[in-house]
Amino acid sequence: MEKRLFKWHPKFQSRKTFKPTISKQVFDDGYEMRMTSGFNWRRFEWNLTFEGARELITEIEDFLFEHGGKDSFKWISPDKKEYTIVCEDFNVGRDNGSNNLTATFRQVFE
Repeated sequence: MEKRLFKWHPKFQSRKTFKPTISKQVFDDGYEMRMTSGFNWRRFEWNLTFEGARELITEIEDFLFEHGGKDSFKWISPDKKEYTIVCEDFNVGRDNGSNNLTATFRQVFE
Protein backbone atom coordinates (compact mmCIF):
# COMPACT_ATOMS: atom_id res chain seq x y z
CA MET A 1 0.00 0.00 0.00
CA GLU A 2 1.30 3.44 -0.96
CA LYS A 3 2.14 5.66 2.00
CA ARG A 4 0.45 9.04 2.12
CA LEU A 5 2.53 12.18 1.76
CA PHE A 6 2.46 14.77 4.54
CA LYS A 7 2.08 17.94 2.43
CA TRP A 8 2.29 20.80 4.96
CA HIS A 9 5.38 22.92 5.65
CA PRO A 10 6.65 23.76 9.15
CA LYS A 11 7.95 27.10 10.39
CA PHE A 12 11.63 27.80 9.80
CA GLN A 13 12.39 27.60 13.56
CA SER A 14 11.86 23.84 13.51
CA ARG A 15 14.69 21.64 14.85
CA LYS A 16 16.38 18.57 13.33
CA THR A 17 18.21 16.19 15.69
CA PHE A 18 20.61 13.40 14.76
CA LYS A 19 19.72 10.23 16.75
CA PRO A 20 22.23 7.46 15.93
CA THR A 21 21.64 3.92 17.17
CA ILE A 22 24.75 3.16 19.22
CA SER A 23 25.64 0.18 21.43
CA LYS A 24 27.86 1.20 24.32
CA GLN A 25 29.82 -0.83 26.86
CA VAL A 26 31.22 1.05 29.88
CA PHE A 27 33.94 -0.56 31.98
CA ASP A 28 34.82 0.05 35.65
CA ASP A 29 37.87 2.14 34.87
CA GLY A 30 35.77 4.57 32.80
CA TYR A 31 36.83 3.12 29.47
CA GLU A 32 34.02 3.05 26.90
CA MET A 33 33.53 1.00 23.78
CA ARG A 34 30.98 2.28 21.26
CA MET A 35 29.75 0.86 17.98
CA THR A 36 26.92 1.50 15.58
CA SER A 37 24.00 -0.87 15.77
CA GLY A 38 22.34 -2.17 12.60
CA PHE A 39 22.35 -1.08 8.97
CA ASN A 40 20.11 1.96 9.46
CA TRP A 41 21.84 3.45 12.47
CA ARG A 42 21.71 7.05 11.20
CA ARG A 43 18.32 8.38 12.23
CA PHE A 44 16.84 11.83 12.48
CA GLU A 45 14.11 13.39 14.56
CA TRP A 46 12.43 16.75 13.97
CA ASN A 47 10.59 19.03 16.39
CA LEU A 48 8.24 20.93 14.11
CA THR A 49 5.86 23.84 14.55
CA PHE A 50 3.01 24.66 12.18
CA GLU A 51 1.01 27.91 12.35
CA GLY A 52 -1.99 29.05 10.40
CA ALA A 53 -5.75 29.29 10.15
CA ARG A 54 -7.90 26.94 12.21
CA GLU A 55 -8.78 24.95 9.07
CA LEU A 56 -5.10 24.36 8.24
CA ILE A 57 -4.22 23.20 11.75
CA THR A 58 -7.31 20.96 11.82
CA GLU A 59 -6.22 19.35 8.50
CA ILE A 60 -2.78 18.57 9.93
CA GLU A 61 -4.27 17.31 13.19
CA ASP A 62 -6.67 15.02 11.31
CA PHE A 63 -3.84 13.59 9.17
CA LEU A 64 -1.69 12.81 12.23
CA PHE A 65 -4.67 11.45 14.19
CA GLU A 66 -5.56 9.09 11.31
CA HIS A 67 -2.03 7.65 11.40
CA GLY A 68 -2.42 7.08 15.14
CA GLY A 69 1.28 7.28 16.02
CA LYS A 70 1.86 3.82 14.53
CA ASP A 71 1.32 4.12 10.77
CA SER A 72 4.17 5.74 8.87
CA PHE A 73 3.89 8.32 6.11
CA LYS A 74 6.19 10.07 3.64
CA TRP A 75 7.49 13.56 4.31
CA ILE A 76 9.79 15.90 2.40
CA SER A 77 11.95 17.75 4.90
CA PRO A 78 13.03 21.41 4.66
CA ASP A 79 16.33 20.16 3.18
CA LYS A 80 14.30 18.59 0.31
CA LYS A 81 14.92 14.94 1.25
CA GLU A 82 12.14 12.37 1.48
CA TYR A 83 11.83 10.39 4.72
CA THR A 84 9.52 7.73 6.13
CA ILE A 85 8.12 9.15 9.36
CA VAL A 86 6.01 8.30 12.38
CA CYS A 87 4.54 10.96 14.63
CA GLU A 88 3.76 9.55 18.06
CA ASP A 89 2.90 12.84 19.72
CA PHE A 90 1.66 16.29 18.78
CA ASN A 91 0.08 19.26 20.56
CA VAL A 92 -2.48 21.75 19.30
CA GLY A 93 -2.79 25.29 20.64
CA ARG A 94 -5.57 27.75 19.90
CA ASP A 95 -5.31 31.18 21.51
CA ASN A 96 -7.03 34.45 20.60
CA GLY A 97 -7.16 33.65 16.89
CA SER A 98 -3.70 32.08 16.83
CA ASN A 99 -3.58 28.41 15.85
CA ASN A 100 -0.51 26.19 16.06
CA LEU A 101 0.50 22.56 16.16
CA THR A 102 3.80 21.17 17.41
CA ALA A 103 4.86 17.64 16.53
CA THR A 104 7.82 15.30 16.77
CA PHE A 105 8.58 13.45 13.53
CA ARG A 106 10.79 10.38 13.91
CA GLN A 107 12.50 8.72 10.95
CA VAL A 108 11.80 4.99 10.58
CA PHE A 109 13.01 2.29 8.21
CA GLU A 110 10.50 -0.23 6.90
